[in-house]
Amino acid sequence: MLLRKFPTTFSLSKRFLSTKNTHDLASSIAEFNKELEDIFGEPPSSAGPLGSSGSGDVTQDTRFSTSEVSEKVCGLTHIGKQGEAQMVDVSPKQNTKRTAVASGKVVLGKEVFDLVSANHLSHVDVDLALNHRDYSVVIHGQASTMGKTGVEMEALTAVSIAGLTIYDMCKAASKNTSFELSGSLDSTVALQLEHLDALEPHLSQDELFAVKLKRDEARVVSILARAQGVSHSSKRGSHKHRPGPHHGRNASQPRAPAGAAGSSGFSSSVTSGLAQGSGEYFTRLGVGSPPRYMYMVLDTGSDIVWLQCSPCKRCYDQTDQVFNPAQSGSFRPIPCRSKICQQLDQPGCAVRGNRCAYQVSYGDGSFTMGEFASETMTFRRTKVPNVALGCGHDNEGLFVGAAGLLGLGRGKLSFPSQTGNRFGNKFSYCLVDRSASSKPSSVVFGASAVSRNAVFTPLIPNPKLDTFYYVELLGFSVGGTRVPGITGELFKIDRTGNGGIILDSGTSVTRLTRPAYIALRDAFRAGASSLKTASGFSLFDTCFDLSGKTEVRVPTVVMHFNGADISLPANNYLIPVDTSGRFCFAFAGTMSGLSIIGNIQQQGIRVSFDVASRRVGFLPNACT
Repeated sequence: MLLRKFPTTFSLSKRFLSTKNTHDLASSIAEFNKELEDIFGEPPSSAGPLGSSGSGDVTQDTRFSTSEVSEKVCGLTHIGKQGEAQMVDVSPKQNTKRTAVASGKVVLGKEVFDLVSANHLSHVDVDLALNHRDYSVVIHGQASTMGKTGVEMEALTAVSIAGLTIYDMCKAASKNTSFELSGSLDSTVALQLEHLDALEPHLSQDELFAVKLKRDEARVVSILARAQGVSHSSKRGSHKHRPGPHHGRNASQPRAPAGAAGSSGFSSSVTSGLAQGSGEYFTRLGVGSPPRYMYMVLDTGSDIVWLQCSPCKRCYDQTDQVFNPAQSGSFRPIPCRSKICQQLDQPGCAVRGNRCAYQVSYGDGSFTMGEFASETMTFRRTKVPNVALGCGHDNEGLFVGAAGLLGLGRGKLSFPSQTGNRFGNKFSYCLVDRSASSKPSSVVFGASAVSRNAVFTPLIPNPKLDTFYYVELLGFSVGGTRVPGITGELFKIDRTGNGGIILDSGTSVTRLTRPAYIALRDAFRAGASSLKTASGFSLFDTCFDLSGKTEVRVPTVVMHFNGADISLPANNYLIPVDTSGRFCFAFAGTMSGLSIIGNIQQQGIRVSFDVASRRVGFLPNACT
């Protein structure tokens, strides 16, 4: 098994075509293809070996390559083999609904931005929003049709006209004014293609990683505090003990609303939030009618769906325009005395209009509050009506980039619990590589979310805490040998509801109860004794100096669940923590009885939550 060390920095494309006159047409086409790949990602291809099911004990070590980079170039259908222009015959195609979304940004500079802001520029034929973070006007356009060809050019043209108009009006006031144009396509059969220019980091990779670990630690502290709290109280699901930024808990459930989304299931894209200093994963979905597309955090440790809404009393910076419920034809307030409102742990009532109010507090002091309402959510082309969600008008704390949160926990108000009868109580996700440049994967709801080729382990109930997905972990193997001292007894749930081990998409680094971690760490250190050690980093106490190395051998790591043995790809347990070649063992210890399997260890593995059958499935190499 070969492990690749991925670069910690990525150069972003700044142009589409070469400006060198010496290039011939063939060279320009090749360069054009490469630029498209840099922006939109590589074309779909078969995934390499990221891990395997089965015991994995035969292999004692794995090769860790620190240099290989593969390049794949997609072809252009409008260019012939000899470089001539050619038309594409679409007559055999069927008419299908095709949607394209484009966005643009005019960077004005602070002086001109203040002038525009003072004159209350807000909307034209396409949506505009003022971005105070970089003094720009962000433009969003959308085009739809029923036909045989896409409408990408129409959407891009709409944004181009609006952007160039603003640029022409403002360029005389400042030489710093510039216009950037980007677009995303809605594929008819494959995963949605997305590029994340809007999520381009403003911090160095080292700084982003440090921010990520800080947020991760705040989340874990809150999860552990909540888990320990249930052993001292019979009250379940209080929002006061929320597990860190973006992560809500709620133990209540309304009856699933009527209006099926279709038995065939539906899906949405999944991308890494690392570029914003977030260790979480984002999905792209539509909210309202017509749908406004935005990034939402995927969180299996949360039981509520919420997003920022205008008008904002206080709102944090997000990538997309803040959702305006007044512009949605499907937004419905929930009455204060309705059953679903009363099922909130902290229900409230707005003085005006008899509208249900919600408030969610986080362990780090962050919070969101606003109106609890019913709205339609769109996953690619599938509409899911009557989803109860929080429309937050006051949101503060360590929230980054995304518009809100899609709660995927086991509690009663989570998205799967509300809508499970529409897709058989089954969903899955595959978390892509941590790097912001990796291609998006998918989160899938419905029968197709669970593969017959997966290996399964039972879901373990915890009557005291119904949010989390508990599993039964029996032990670890390192270098083909079972680690002594790690048994299933270390991960049992006790009578008070404390202990156990959960799968969590929002936590980055796996935390193991202290005795298990020490045994695992010592076994790995022994197996990696030939590597040059390095000083610890943040919560990591086992690090190595791999600077100047192109390939090294590291011991294999296998997780033994009840009924499923998962061999982790080396990228899932030995990760770069800075740009100087320092790599660390991506596990940490905790004094709490609760252990957490984080998203670093889940990367490249499709994790299926078959709630109907009370089991979790693992299928390596299934992100495409």
